[in-house]
Amino acid sequence: MLKYLITLPLLMLAVTVSGSPTDYVIGGVAADTIVARAKPDVVIPRDTTYMDSTADTESADIAPAIAAPAMVATDSDAPSFPRGAWDLSLQPRPHQVAIFCGAELNYADRNFLRLYDVLLNLTPGAKWHIGNDLMLAGQIHVPVANYGYGERMSMVRLNMTVLSKQVHFTNTRQHFKFSAGLFNRERMGADIKWMWPVNSWLLFMAQAGVTGHWALGFDFKGNHEETFGKDWLFTGIAGAKFYLEKWETEFVLSGGRYLNKKMGAQLEIMRHFTYCTVGIYGQIHQKDPSNTYSNHTEAGGFKVVMMIPPYKRSKRKVAFRPASNFRLTYNAQSDGISMKMYDTDPEDNERQYPIDVNWGAMRKK
Repeated sequence: MLKYLITLPLLMLAVTVSGSPTDYVIGGVAADTIVARAKPDVVIPRDTTYMDSTADTESADIAPAIAAPAMVATDSDAPSFPRGAWDLSLQPRPHQVAIFCGAELNYADRNFLRLYDVLLNLTPGAKWHIGNDLMLAGQIHVPVANYGYGERMSMVRLNMTVLSKQVHFTNTRQHFKFSAGLFNRERMGADIKWMWPVNSWLLFMAQAGVTGHWALGFDFKGNHEETFGKDWLFTGIAGAKFYLEKWETEFVLSGGRYLNKKMGAQLEIMRHFTYCTVGIYGQIHQKDPSNTYSNHTEAGGFKVVMMIPPYKRSKRKVAFRPASNFRLTYNAQSDGISMKMYDTDPEDNERQYPIDVNWGAMRKK
């Protein structure tokens, strides 16, 4: 099993990581997200014939260019919109390869000898949209500066290589994403995500995975690291999202078992703007004796997610672009261990959902 988990995804580079206690991350999921305002269980497949006519970076207004039959939502909580009302500008072209690059800044006030520990990485990555909701993604970390994060973080490191497949059961509003490969936070294995948009303001979600430890890296001094452990770990979280459309505000309540094998719960409140999301969060979790940086069982902070232009995706088969978003996450306790989960996409962020569902902030404004 380990042989296939390693071999299959290593065809490309892999995913973005949000670093330790406080971090800036340039990288997000905008290239894979469908934006619309219609029935919550309606999903447009990536291999749609309307994609080529809308994914044009030269077009100022794509709505009139979409010629499609009307699709009326019957949900009493959602307004009726024709198929042409869906915003496909962020949809990738089928079989497109997207090559992007961002940066990651981690810093923590946990050292008496200097003001901050600092780690700065470049994060080049790639995504191959194979078609039929299948995607191969990868990313590496190239260190630029490292003060206080250990010598091993000064290596050029493979961050993620993941093969993902989305499955949508629109009649029952059940949406799944299956992923396998090398995830970030040095976890490898298999993961499943689930979303159920009940109506226009309520969505249930869950994530579960079985992962082991891995690490691959090298530097130009002749040092290298190659680790594939068998310490298989089960993690799982579940929760609900509540969306107030009038105020473009989202409440997220979630909890479960995280990578440090401890239980925890989190409440997050986010306000969405056109290209930016700001939010605050609070956490409560079990104490982790191995966490030498923080002995607290409560934490909190704020998050900022800003989308980076261009806001429309190129329709070229090979597209070069910057990372899709800028993220800032601040933790008041400088706790980079508690309540952490791996990502399965190089550009995951809190603003956009890991599965293409027409709900909440991802509806067409």
